[in-house]
Amino acid sequence: MTEFRSKFEKSFADKLTKAGLEYVYEGTSLDYLKPINKGWCKACESKKVFQRSVYIPDFFFPEYNFYIECKGKWTGDDRKKHLAVRETNPDVDIRFVFMSDNKLHKNSSTRYSDWCIQHGFSFTIGGRSAEIPKGWFV
Repeated sequence: MTEFRSKFEKSFADKLTKAGLEYVYEGTSLDYLKPINKGWCKACESKKVFQRSVYIPDFFFPEYNFYIECKGKWTGDDRKKHLAVRETNPDVDIRFVFMSDNKLHKNSSTRYSDWCIQHGFSFTIGGRSAEIPKGWFV
């Protein structure tokens, strides 16, 4: 039996199973280059320095060749990571299911959905009652 990291992921997985959609949970890892702030390369003197990192998406759909990441809280570090993952893996399709469309932070007018639109990521919102977007599985 699969152990999920959150009730939100479990709830979404139950919907996928009920809909007859085959998925792999945390079965893939993607390497990416994480930018290092204020880094410096001694060999080439470049200030653009990266650290190799690994990202494990929540769900992979082999039949459709895309990933879904379920997010409750969408932190600044999460956003930076996903931009770096896409920069390193431009052909990888990662989509988001958000629990709610919160503001990025307390004093921001930008919401999770605004950020995704601005950066070209597909998403849906709806908490544990989130419906599976029908257009994603055609």
